[in-house]
Amino acid sequence: MLRGPEWARRNEPIMVAKLIDAGEVSNKYFLEYTLQKVPDEPKRHLYTAVALGYNGTYNRLYSITAQSLEELKPQYEATLVAMVKSLAVPPTKF
Repeated sequence: MLRGPEWARRNEPIMVAKLIDAGEVSNKYFLEYTLQKVPDEPKRHLYTAVALGYNGTYNRLYSITAQSLEELKPQYEATLVAMVKSLAVPPTKF
């Protein structure tokens, strides 16, 4: 569960995130999780890829997230996963 400090949330509903899968392939991290902001809002299914890069001067964080409503997941899952896996990080410079 994701929660802000008590003084900030007062009586607000709790946001719930559930990690379904996580892994690493070729220096990229892949996450699959669900997110529900409030109880009466539909649950969302998210896919995220994160990678680090270095351009010779600065470290860079690259990420991409694709999401759909949970009930539409079977319809869009293949497309969303392909989009997230397409994350291409520029080559590292030394």
